[in-house]
Amino acid sequence: MSSYLLQTAMITPLTDDGQLDTLALKRLIQRILAAHHIGLSILGSTGEGASLPLSLRQQVRETVLELVGGKQPVYSGVMGTVQDDIIRDLDACLNLPLAGLLIPPPSYYPMNAQDVEVFYLSLADRSPFPIMLYNIPPYTKISIPAEVVAKLSTHPQIMGIKDSSRDFDYFLRVLHLTRHIPDFKVLIGTETLVLPALAVGGHGAVVGSGNIVPQWIVELAEHVANNHWAEARQLEYQLIDLATALRQTDGVRGFKFAAAAIDHHPGYLMAPYQPLAKDAPAALAISAVLKRYHLMSE
Repeated sequence: MSSYLLQTAMITPLTDDGQLDTLALKRLIQRILAAHHIGLSILGSTGEGASLPLSLRQQVRETVLELVGGKQPVYSGVMGTVQDDIIRDLDACLNLPLAGLLIPPPSYYPMNAQDVEVFYLSLADRSPFPIMLYNIPPYTKISIPAEVVAKLSTHPQIMGIKDSSRDFDYFLRVLHLTRHIPDFKVLIGTETLVLPALAVGGHGAVVGSGNIVPQWIVELAEHVANNHWAEARQLEYQLIDLATALRQTDGVRGFKFAAAAIDHHPGYLMAPYQPLAKDAPAALAISAVLKRYHLMSE
């Protein structure tokens, strides 16, 4: 067992009318738990957190926690465009046994470095949970400045950062600036960079491929911890194969299609977003990769 912090950026299985698909959720969680040593990060970008109403977010948290039953840590996304709504969502978590919260900056209006710092400090000062900063500029259009991350890393309630920018220079700079902060975790959020991130001293990964192949993530981290570089490279190449197919559509749609193909459920998204058609080029590419690695039947 490696010491890396590993999490599945979990999808949220839904019915065609936008309700939680609890049967599909149960199958998904069983697959993730079977890999061992990988936690669950719910209601992030892959989990459609920004698209779900607050009441459904709370149902997802409560149901996931019940199904996981304490076997692995569960982290929850908290996000929005209005700070009061974000605080309301945070407060809804207060009585839940979550391991921490994953929080991106508010999106829509531009934010400068001071805005970002003040936003996170206001949440960290009131949160009983450890907070994971979430840098995902492709969605929020805001990149948390590395120098701001370094300042925030000294706050006792800020546990680390998930970087989904796909900017490895940024990842390295954050890692360098926070290297002297005990217990501050710098996690990669991109499948194609898991091995490079761990090799340079990153502390773990939070990736959507954990919905499909959680065992690959766990085994890759174990190989790195044991200096088994050839084996780690092979798993990274497999993740690149999968990511290349998934990136032919947007992340959520691709991950939902892949998980649905494995678990035999429809893969609905929250309205107005539509699931990937089975005959779409991206769907055919994803299916081909799943079959190549014997993850779904012919």
